[in-house]
Amino acid sequence: MNSFVYIISFFLIGSRNMKDDAMKRELVKGDIVAYGFVCSLLEHGVKKMVLLQNTITDALFIQPEKKKHIQDAFYDAQRVYHGMCHLARHFKVRRARKFDVQSDLCLNPLSELSPHIIYHLYDDDNRTLYSFRMSDLMTIVNTALLHSPDFFADPQTIRNPYTNIEFTRAQLYSLYFAVKRSSYVTPLLFHQYFKVDFNILEFCKSNECYIREAAIESFVRNASTNQKYLQILKMFVDYRRQLEGIVIHDDFPKKKFVAHFSKHLNDYLLECYSLNPAIRHFSKRKLKGELLRFKTLNPKYGRKIATVTYKTYTAESAKQRDAITQTPFVFGSTSPTEVKRTVVYSFVDEVITKAPKPRVRSIQKRRQPRSRRASIVRNRTLTDMNTSTSTSALLDEAFTSLRMGNDTPNTPNTPNTPNTPNTPNTHINAIIDENGDEIEDEATDYQSDNSIDIDVIIDMMNSDESTIDSESDVNYNEIEDYDDVEDDDDVEDDDDVENDDDVENDDVTSDT
Repeated sequence: MNSFVYIISFFLIGSRNMKDDAMKRELVKGDIVAYGFVCSLLEHGVKKMVLLQNTITDALFIQPEKKKHIQDAFYDAQRVYHGMCHLARHFKVRRARKFDVQSDLCLNPLSELSPHIIYHLYDDDNRTLYSFRMSDLMTIVNTALLHSPDFFADPQTIRNPYTNIEFTRAQLYSLYFAVKRSSYVTPLLFHQYFKVDFNILEFCKSNECYIREAAIESFVRNASTNQKYLQILKMFVDYRRQLEGIVIHDDFPKKKFVAHFSKHLNDYLLECYSLNPAIRHFSKRKLKGELLRFKTLNPKYGRKIATVTYKTYTAESAKQRDAITQTPFVFGSTSPTEVKRTVVYSFVDEVITKAPKPRVRSIQKRRQPRSRRASIVRNRTLTDMNTSTSTSALLDEAFTSLRMGNDTPNTPNTPNTPNTPNTPNTHINAIIDENGDEIEDEATDYQSDNSIDIDVIIDMMNSDESTIDSESDVNYNEIEDYDDVEDDDDVEDDDDVENDDDVENDDVTSDT
């Protein structure tokens, strides 16, 4: 009879008889239901709580008073049993042998560490106490659960690093709750392992997706340079279209190459081996963009450059150099100077991560676009005003001066002087604008000709059938050809017509 059966028998019959036969007789005399429950507890492989639920709590033909009596006895026996187990374990740990280790797995002395981060693991089979640093135990747990050769999940059971013996379930439970009580964050994989009652097969089936992603993250963080180098070369082969033009020389430093592309390795491995389709899609999309950006900013990365330098030595400097370097003298060298050629090899190993900022240019104020109709109307208005005032006066005065001018023939020097050839007369006219100010304008040079009737020209100019070209390039005869030009009475003051202080819409007239 094990200890729990003895304890619950004592609570059921209320006797302190230590003999098994007498205990059985008292149980049979007292209650056959209690005797049957105690005998069921003696069977190996039967859980106590399950047996209590099936045989006593859910039984239909047992009186409530009898159920309550057996349940109370069971609860008291459990309390006493666990108290005695705790006392026995405390006694075993105090009397256990201590494993001769004075440092953690990183060879740091345990005596220099805080007692809160040191965990003492008791092995009941060997009666030995092992001391570990809490972080070392979590590293051991993660390494075993993340075991993934070639990124395929294959978790292993957690073992003692000093004996290579698997941790028992009791030790794993003790370790889990010790981590929960400490200031460390419980590893997610260890928590998932705890949820499946430390069953390695169930853990692998329900957490394979996360195990693979965590294995990729661990590889990027802890893998060696050669391992990362091989994976980066595979990435260059798979994404050769995005890295077209990037040529890595065979002699390029491997450490620099791995250091520059390690940040892209996580996305590449997730795109290749992740079981989550969303993660694979976004990782591939992100990786393509980053590699294209790298190629754009660093088109000559990885190339080997030869720099050739030439240095000229005079006869004296060559002798000094030979004396320093102990170079033997060469007979027959009559050259007063010597040119030495030096070749230095280097690699393009600088990586540009940010595009250069464009130079800020001053923003000029753009002119407001003017519609064709508004331009035509404005030019017509200005032409009509100038023609009606200053242009007519200018023409009349110019032709009058031409009519009254006298050219003396056979005068080669100056006008109206003997020996002066005929030269055009230049006349400065004072034109009065609308504000009453005088504007000096130089009239066009005209040469008098007796064959032209000036009066006929003036009458032709004043005629309504003639077309007068003003300073504007608009021809009134061509305005009639545009359908968008309406009557002047329909022209409104909109935003397309510029506000001009000297131009009003009411003054616009059609002279065409």
